[in-house]
Amino acid sequence: MRSKRRDQQRHAQQRALARTGLNIGQRQQDAIVDKIRTGEAVFVRKESNRISVFDVEYEETTLRVVYDKQRKSLATIMTTDFQ
Repeated sequence: MRSKRRDQQRHAQQRALARTGLNIGQRQQDAIVDKIRTGEAVFVRKESNRISVFDVEYEETTLRVVYDKQRKSLATIMTTDFQ
């Protein structure tokens, strides 16, 4: 059975590769989530009760990520020029 969390992780990995050229797998996504949860990421805006946008440093690059608080996972990964 597929889960929403797993689908989000797969989507984030695909979008990171397409938009930034970086292959960000599950372990790397977990490290980014840890940065968000420990306050190392820069809060950009809140989209809803469960979705927030953050800027996170990853391998000398700043990524804009959409974080799902309910599932504790990344919904997608973008570059900082995305609004």
